[in-house]
Amino acid sequence: MNKKDKEKIVTFWNVGSLEEAKYDRVSTRKEERKAVNAFDASVVNSLITDHILKHKRNITKKDRVLDFGCGVGRILKGFHKFESQVYGTDISENMLSFCKEELGSFKVNLKKCNVGSVPFGDDFFDIIYSFHVLQHIATKKLLINTLREIYRTQKPGGIAVLHFIRKVSESDKEFGGFAGFRPSRDTAVKICKKIGYELIDIDAVEGGAFILHLRK
Repeated sequence: MNKKDKEKIVTFWNVGSLEEAKYDRVSTRKEERKAVNAFDASVVNSLITDHILKHKRNITKKDRVLDFGCGVGRILKGFHKFESQVYGTDISENMLSFCKEELGSFKVNLKKCNVGSVPFGDDFFDIIYSFHVLQHIATKKLLINTLREIYRTQKPGGIAVLHFIRKVSESDKEFGGFAGFRPSRDTAVKICKKIGYELIDIDAVEGGAFILHLRK
């Protein structure tokens, strides 16, 4: 991906208000009820319990958890009840500012990243999760580089929980919605295994999407 396209993506996500961040970037205005539901505590808690912590129930204050592409902290907010060390990263400085606003008194380590990178050291995180993010990565090469970065920052034995959305049609690739390279389930598994991950489990979710549970 060239520099111009990367700047275009960052500009798209650098929204001007928390309301715009929540709704215009979560879903369209005509689906506002769905967008609101996505922030409900019951929805977030179910996501954490049923998927993110599905294969690591005993999370402790020593565990480091990363939300890759955290946005305004919709999922991060649900980790307030755990003692773990929680981190979030996003390409948008504005999103991170609104994330702080949304999280209130809940302290999370937030850090801006560049497109396709994870701004932390090697073998750092026990859990890395990413939801509704990877489908926006424009090319296969950039997706592979991003997954390598996630793997690099994962502790040996650590778990990654990665959400993939299938491609709807050949027209589903315009920069307006940033629908990027969307691998099939078999291709995503193949890429992750080649990087070095062990496949633990696959969850099928709404609309043909899937979640890979991986161990380094």
